[in-house]
Amino acid sequence: MDYTFHTEDGNYLHFEFQTTNRQEDIRRFMFYDASLHYKGNRKIRTVVVYSSDIKKVESYIDAGSIKYHIEAYYMNNIDGDEKYNYLKSKIDNNEELTNEEVLALTFIPLMKGN
Repeated sequence: MDYTFHTEDGNYLHFEFQTTNRQEDIRRFMFYDASLHYKGNRKIRTVVVYSSDIKKVESYIDAGSIKYHIEAYYMNNIDGDEKYNYLKSKIDNNEELTNEEVLALTFIPLMKGN
């Protein structure tokens, strides 16, 4: 599991970051979540962040009595060049970046752009 957090309501928030789009990926996430649920007996919300070269994935598995889905977030919906230029301009002008903007810097390589 890439990142797992306890939420205020006592459940889990599970994040995965993916640069591949294979059917086995979602099955692996389902295994992670089933194991975590077995261990902690809590609900799990799974968000998978896909790099810009991935535009659509299978986000649901019907395995008979087991139904599983993820929330897919596509970084190709964000213009990395625009974000980079905006943040670079702030830095060049000695403006302080917010915590969210600093975090955005780490995600620029996953966004759509050059």
